[in-house]
Amino acid sequence: MSAPQDNNSQRREEARMAKSQKEKLRQEGLIVESVLTSLQKKLDTIRMTRGASSVKLEAAEKEILLKLNNSGLLPGAATGILSFVLLRRVRRIVLQRRFQASLKPPSNNIPGANGNTHVQNSPFQAPTALSPFPPPISNGPQQLQEPLVLKVLGLILDGTVSFAVAVMASVQFTDMKMILQEFSRIPLLQGHSVVAEEFCPVVLEELQRLDRDMNSSDWKKDVQSVYLKAIVDFGKHCEQRRVYENRLQQEQGLDPEKPFHMSIPAPGVPHDDWEDNNSTLTGSSTEWMNEDTSWADDLTRDQGDDK
Repeated sequence: MSAPQDNNSQRREEARMAKSQKEKLRQEGLIVESVLTSLQKKLDTIRMTRGASSVKLEAAEKEILLKLNNSGLLPGAATGILSFVLLRRVRRIVLQRRFQASLKPPSNNIPGANGNTHVQNSPFQAPTALSPFPPPISNGPQQLQEPLVLKVLGLILDGTVSFAVAVMASVQFTDMKMILQEFSRIPLLQGHSVVAEEFCPVVLEELQRLDRDMNSSDWKKDVQSVYLKAIVDFGKHCEQRRVYENRLQQEQGLDPEKPFHMSIPAPGVPHDDWEDNNSTLTGSSTEWMNEDTSWADDLTRDQGDDK
């Protein structure tokens, strides 16, 4: 009796763990949605106040954003073009064969078929009269002349199907995990980072709010969602960038207490001094967020009104 009980207990434990995992992913999805909502609000503010054309990206930042934007685009476009060519050729071949089949006359050379009793070269039947005109000279199979309306409809149909195939292929070839990892590393790039300067305060504020709600920051160590992990990594890299900027300000005799974004020298934010400067993260991240946190106050009031 112990074996069935052990199996039942194991199944119940597996079901409990699966349910817990599903609930955890649901909670993480809500967190991601909240962060993305704040980022979208910040982006809308930038568009209304300054305009997208006024935002100037550094070369390294522009390169990585173009790389992420074009991920899966070329394979998808190639697949769409290939499918369009194949659809056009297959459609033309099928229509031509059906047209040729419709032109073939019925066979009357089989004795007795369709009531025909004439047998070629039969000595019992009189020869048929020969035609005074020679048979027409054939220049090959007659080509199908498709009406213009059908041509246009066929072109639209093939184009629509090819576009759908291209989109699906682009999605399949897109490595979302790679995109999220690369995007989370943007704050570590050299030079000025518009993405880091504008969106780091938003992400850090959201992560600190979650720490306060959960009374701990240990939740970041066991993140299941790749989207939330990318957000957590982005926030950590924002802190690394601010720590390195503080060190550069001190080396140049500037006051690190005053928020000022430094141009990071090549090859970018180093990783070797991260642990040494880890103790300064709280203060540095607070300074960064103090630059422009009015959006956070507005968001808090909006959420309070909704409740």
